[in-house]
Amino acid sequence: MTYSAAEWLEPRLVEVPPALAAAIRECVARMDRPVEPEGVPDFLAEVALQELDAGLGEPQGRTGAIRLLAADAILTYAFEAATTLGTDARALADRLGLKGEIGERLRAVRTGPEPASPVTPSLPGAE
Repeated sequence: MTYSAAEWLEPRLVEVPPALAAAIRECVARMDRPVEPEGVPDFLAEVALQELDAGLGEPQGRTGAIRLLAADAILTYAFEAATTLGTDARALADRLGLKGEIGERLRAVRTGPEPASPVTPSLPGAE
């Protein structure tokens, strides 16, 4: 049985603020294709990563912000899908987390100098 990830997602968007729900629907619709139920989490993660890339590349402002919020929500739905559809949410987290695909994307757009190391104050006589 295959179905659209949008079909899985739609009932979950009922209580989402309208502008965010519309952005989520638009993001998913751009890439939507039939998937097996166990493929929904990976599909939503793929959509979320594409929207993260697009949102990070847009100028700051409402449009970029709503796109990043949509990416965040879609990624959250990917994890919900993983747990409700019986796929491995931990493997998804490992693949996507800060040491995975999301971390790579964030490191690629980081600008400016590396953050300074935390300074540990020395106490008199503690040497």
